[in-house]
Amino acid sequence: MCKKKEMPESKFGFVDHVVYINLDHRTDRWDQILAELAPHFPPEKVTRFSAIQRENGALGCTASHIAVIEMAKAAGWKNVLVVEDDAMWISENFEEAYATLERLAAGAYDTIMLSSACARWYIGSLKLITAQTTAAYLVNSSYYETLLSNFRESRDLLESLSDGNQYALDQYWKRLQQRDNWFVVIPSLMKQRPGYSDIEHKNVDYRL
Repeated sequence: MCKKKEMPESKFGFVDHVVYINLDHRTDRWDQILAELAPHFPPEKVTRFSAIQRENGALGCTASHIAVIEMAKAAGWKNVLVVEDDAMWISENFEEAYATLERLAAGAYDTIMLSSACARWYIGSLKLITAQTTAAYLVNSSYYETLLSNFRESRDLLESLSDGNQYALDQYWKRLQQRDNWFVVIPSLMKQRPGYSDIEHKNVDYRL
């Protein structure tokens, strides 16, 4: 009698929903991010958000993230994993980093960054001091409104200033990070895929 093949242990059960942000014309990234997410999340837990495009790429990015958190709040998800379409798993770190994410998500948290750049954190607790990149982060429902308030301030400043790079989303949210319950997964669980950036209007490789 053939032995029944055992299915791999399910991961990410603590994630209520995933939303990936994707510009309509970036069908290449649409395919890529689905290939990253499909092995770990059932289709009913994954939603595509059609990214908001602006001449100022940073403003479009901020507007998109606002809309995604508003979506999560309206849907009543207990948490949401927000990923941009250039996010990819770091295979060599996956098991260790996943275990760290699972441990952090089991505790009290506001936001957990799965990918980070220029990060500083407290050794041991992984409590965040400062970090940037909006490539992949998990937000607790209790924190939606706080994050939305910060994101809307970022948007308003970007709209009113001709040179407002310091108010870009992943710069402006730094004022929340040390104050509130932000954590960072170290080593990172995800990174940004090298390629053409519609925000930067050039090929980029952040090597995160």
